[in-house]
Amino acid sequence: ALFARHAATLDRISNGRVLLNVVTGADPADLAGDGNKLNHAERYAQTDEFLTIWRDMLSGKEVNFEGQYLSAKGSDISFPPVQKPYPPLWFGGSSDAGIAIAAKHVDVYLSWGEPVEQLAEKLERVRAAAAREGRNIRFGLRIHLIVRETEEEAWAAADRLISHVTDEVIAEAQNNFVNVSESVGQKRMSALH
Repeated sequence: ALFARHAATLDRISNGRVLLNVVTGADPADLAGDGNKLNHAERYAQTDEFLTIWRDMLSGKEVNFEGQYLSAKGSDISFPPVQKPYPPLWFGGSSDAGIAIAAKHVDVYLSWGEPVEQLAEKLERVRAAAAREGRNIRFGLRIHLIVRETEEEAWAAADRLISHVTDEVIAEAQNNFVNVSESVGQKRMSALH
């Protein structure tokens, strides 16, 4: 409820230019440092409750919600957002739980760039899950582009960008994606590497 009020305030101050990217979390150590000790499934269940309260409040409903993780009693918003029914929600999650949250709650589903066949399969799963919720969803991709006058110049620029990244740093990042992170999306990216 407090975050709903904050989001409405930011939306009003910015004259309706706020969009929010919801991140449920991937690294248990980082999350524990913030006091969140929930496992992957529990975090997504909590995200569902959070977004249910958030969307209802910003849509102008009085919220009386009692969940396993969160509750709100008689919560409403005095100063609604400019954007109706609420500022757009962006979200990425490649697990079944992440796709279910996206289908139920968000406006734009985000994915990393993947081979066309893999991406098409995942986006179709999201689209079908959203349809089962009676919703349409838009999509966004996180892709880094390097553009230069020639292909050779573009590759040279790419090489310069990674010239100080050692094999050890890459190996550590890959290990974290595979063995530490609970993110299905990061594991998919690591498999591509």
